[in-house]
Amino acid sequence: MKKLGLMVILVLCVNAISCAQSTGGTFTLTGIPSRYNGKYVFLEGECPAGELYGAISLNVETEDVTLPRISNGRVSIPMWLFNERTNSVSRYSGNHTVEFFEIMICNSPDDPYDADIEIEFEDVVFTNGSATKSWNEGEVWD
Repeated sequence: MKKLGLMVILVLCVNAISCAQSTGGTFTLTGIPSRYNGKYVFLEGECPAGELYGAISLNVETEDVTLPRISNGRVSIPMWLFNERTNSVSRYSGNHTVEFFEIMICNSPDDPYDADIEIEFEDVVFTNGSATKSWNEGEVWD
């Protein structure tokens, strides 16, 4: 009985660790002007590991996407890495300097290309898949 209990605890611990590692990172944008509160964001970029996308969820096969919403001048965007070989995405948890990416401010929670404005960032350091920048650190294109 003691061995069974120990095995159950070990399995639960290993499962918890693997789930924590597979959750991936986020890009957090702060200082967003209040006129964009309630709008949605989509992120596109590239890192040494491949193409990066930012959204709550992505389905490559159906091209369905769910975008995070800006609230109180900030947004946290779950990061995804596209695998060209398998035509799939997985949560990004890498440690890379991303040379360039853009964030589209959108009107719809499921249409990333219905953008009012874009903001671009260069040389952003991601640690464990996460980074934070302020709006005034980017270059805005409208």
